[in-house]
Amino acid sequence: MSGKPWATRLCGAVLCAMVSPLLAEDAAVLTLNGEEFVGAVDAITPDTVRIVTSEGPVEVATGSIHWLRLQGRAASMADEGLGRIELVSGSVLPATSLAVADGRFQAELAPPLSLGPTRRIEASFEQLASFVFHLATPELADQWRRIRQTEATADLIVVKRRDGQTLDFVEGIITAVSDAAVTIELDGEPVQVKRERVYGGVLFRPAAASVPDRLRVLFGGAELHGESARLVDGERLEVSLPIGETVTLPLAEVRALDYSRGGVQSLSDQQPIVDEWRPYFAPPGDVALLKEWGGARGDQAYDGGPLTIRGEDGRIVRFARGLAIRSHGEVSYAAPAGFNWLRATVGLDPAPRVRANIVLQVSVDGQEVLTRAITTGDAPYELEVPIAGAGAVTLEVDFGEGGDAGDNLHLGNARFTK
Repeated sequence: MSGKPWATRLCGAVLCAMVSPLLAEDAAVLTLNGEEFVGAVDAITPDTVRIVTSEGPVEVATGSIHWLRLQGRAASMADEGLGRIELVSGSVLPATSLAVADGRFQAELAPPLSLGPTRRIEASFEQLASFVFHLATPELADQWRRIRQTEATADLIVVKRRDGQTLDFVEGIITAVSDAAVTIELDGEPVQVKRERVYGGVLFRPAAASVPDRLRVLFGGAELHGESARLVDGERLEVSLPIGETVTLPLAEVRALDYSRGGVQSLSDQQPIVDEWRPYFAPPGDVALLKEWGGARGDQAYDGGPLTIRGEDGRIVRFARGLAIRSHGEVSYAAPAGFNWLRATVGLDPAPRVRANIVLQVSVDGQEVLTRAITTGDAPYELEVPIAGAGAVTLEVDFGEGGDAGDNLHLGNARFTK
């Protein structure tokens, strides 16, 4: 790892001896190349992340990072009864108040967010994509998500029906928001709807589809989409937003930073369109349960442990993300639009004590593009398959010599990339 430009070891023997006993493994850096560094975050700048591992500090360039995973809580805003605003840039922020007037919006952000000495954020109304006054119950929040996905040709004002348990919406042009009412133009006439009847609003922002992907900072049930992030005083994370504001929150509240900027999709995050397994022998019993047992596994081996592959030097390499597929297993995924490659580090599960043999076949839109035999003891294989413009990608694992004994294929950091 020391020879790679994106990861730099920073410790000498004395420093390693000093930091290792104090190490709290509360973070993990996953690189685009599939390497994982586990330890404690020491520094975050726009250009690098430094993490103290059991072997000493490692500095990784942010342009080479997929995820920085932390230990922040995962509570949702619905759980806490908070409202929220969504910006065109993708940020979803907890808020306690919102006002819209004269083509601008002003919102009071809720803890743990702050903007220096205040919590007030202000920008052009065109930068606001949606707002919710109170997420209330999970049932209403679920209805809101479905309405949010509606293909509308104007703004939507979302109201609570009299039963208080269901939502409805009307198309129009939202022009103002105050503590008393939301004003919407219907057929050219302004109509004021009492604030207590309004659940939220969705603004018609067709240009939002062309907004570039940015750094994502996930916390609670919300997220920030920023230009860069910086750790200050070892405790506070500053995130620069594209609207010109810098938002601060405690690092302890952050669940993850996604540095991929939309350029990576892990296969284990995707829903397969086909996931089938045919056992070597077909025993009697519950076939559905048998297929569930033998189907592809995301981010773990079949024994429930982490995905591992034995490296060329004999060391076991662990992968935080990826797939496990048994012999006679087949899994297919829709190829995401705009992505060009399927990549993974491929090898056999090193746990079984028998000599295993498999044949991996990769097909794109039904056309076989790669067939490779893999045997216990083989060095890991770096899979790279072009998928630009493809509809579906299929991974099929078949028996090699000797039946299905120990034939579990691991695809470390299996991902689609641009």
